[in-house]
Amino acid sequence: MEKNELRKEEEISRIEDYFKNDFEIYKIPSWIERSPINTKVFKLQKYIYLLQTEEDKKRTILSGVPYWPFASRKEAVRYYAKLPEEERDWYMVISQSLVYIAYATEEERILLKEAAEYFNKQYGCLD
Repeated sequence: MEKNELRKEEEISRIEDYFKNDFEIYKIPSWIERSPINTKVFKLQKYIYLLQTEEDKKRTILSGVPYWPFASRKEAVRYYAKLPEEERDWYMVISQSLVYIAYATEEERILLKEAAEYFNKQYGCLD
């Protein structure tokens, strides 16, 4: 396995461990069609992971919070920085990942913000 892929897998595991009681990471099979996210950053238009709650998993449609794991925090922050100013409120950097929060519920946003604060402390960040 390539070094970056291994780091992404480690990041997915780290996020799964943190959210074990709140969200489950769901990898969307390639054959499932999904509409792109409206963003000017091409890499973020398509997503293959969702953070899903128990309620999301019960629905008959694909639902959850789009999630992109990266090989490093620096890479996640770099993609966040590429976002136009008006889109930045729709995303959050958590650990080495970007999470699309535009359609997250208030309860989900609180959980995600707590996670961002936790990982910022882990990485020694003040943001």
